[in-house]
Formats: sequence, structure tokens, C-alpha cells
Amino acid sequence: MLGYAHAALGFSLSVFLLGPSPSVTLTSVIYSKLPDFDLKLRHRKSLHNVFAMLILTSVAFLMGPDAGLSALVAYSSHLLGDSLTVYGIYPFYPFSNKRFRLAKFKSSSPILNLGAVALSAALLFAKFKGL
Repeated sequence: MLGYAHAALGFSLSVFLLGPSPSVTLTSVIYSKLPDFDLKLRHRKSLHNVFAMLILTSVAFLMGPDAGLSALVAYSSHLLGDSLTVYGIYPFYPFSNKRFRLAKFKSSSPILNLGAVALSAALLFAKFKGL
């Protein structure tokens, strides 16, 4: 998935589950994009695994429970989104090089990215309309 779709999905899921607040907004946007900081390294390995997720999101818990949960939701949504792509993710790296993927969309697929944005809009609509 592309960055804007990751950010939209991480933000909307966090707000839907935890409610809007400055800490939820900040951590959801940062942590929804954080796994892609490994683009120059072993992309889809070094930061696209559960171990990196747990270590990095634990930092957000220092800001409070809502920030920590928002970071966990956003990071998880990133991993889930990338598991829908051709390249998938390596969830247990460095202990396993087994790739995991749920589908085979290209990262740039309009169906995948616009679908994530549409889901994000639906989540926010449901949250603020009380559905």
C-alpha cells in the first residue's frame, strides 16, 4: 500500500476504536508510516515484523495508554495492509524468512489504496455519526 493509504487507515482505525485526541492523531499518523522507514534497508523485513512492532510501539505507551494503543493499531494496520500486496511481509523476521501474504495486489493498486481510503472514510463516518 502507499503511504497515504497507510496513514488514512491507521488514523481512522485508531480514532474509531479510541476516539479523537491529539495523542491518538499524532501516534496513529506516525506509526502507520513508521514501518516504511526501512525502505533503504531490508524493506518488508527489518520493520515489517511483530518484534519491531512491539519494540517500537512500546515507546508510544510512555506517552499514555491511548497513545500506545493508537500506535499498536496503526502499526498493525500497516502490516495488515502490506500483507495484501505481492511482496507480503515477513512477520517473524529475523527468526524466520517465511513470507506472509493474504493477497497479491501491487502496492500501487488503485483498488487496494482507494479501498483503504474508502474504508477509512466509512470508519470515520460511523464514529462521528454514532453508528
